[in-house]
Amino acid sequence: MPYIIGCDIGTTNVKSVAFDAVSGTILASHSESYEMQHPQPDWSEQDPEEIFQAACKTLKKVVSKCKAQGDPVGICFSAAMHGVLALDKDGRQLTNLIIWADNRSADVATRLKASQVGKKIYNNNGTPIHAMTPVCKLLWMKKKRAGNLSQSR
Repeated sequence: MPYIIGCDIGTTNVKSVAFDAVSGTILASHSESYEMQHPQPDWSEQDPEEIFQAACKTLKKVVSKCKAQGDPVGICFSAAMHGVLALDKDGRQLTNLIIWADNRSADVATRLKASQVGKKIYNNNGTPIHAMTPVCKLLWMKKKRAGNLSQSR
């Protein structure tokens, strides 16, 4: 029987669910949780490797439970929005994942939102500017960590 897997990478856990591709019946599911870190007030981060390992574990468990049906015909992923992860030029991780719940860029967001550039960004994409906006996180990183970003980890 053909089946598909949905893998939801959320804020507190990864959930993978296998569905019969014809009827939509749930065949198997597995969830793995992970921690959110708060190294300073208003900071919310996660270890991307921990998230990756949790996703791999849920997928392996679900595929194992569906072994009699063969391999999945497809896998679909969804993930929490507004995360920022700095990488070096070779793709190596420089920071933890700065997640949507992080508010370190609140001052940057307030200034950007009030500026002409912020108004233009909003008019072009319709998304309100706030601390969880990736551009605000990137501007914070540029201002606060530009000189030592490569030594972040």
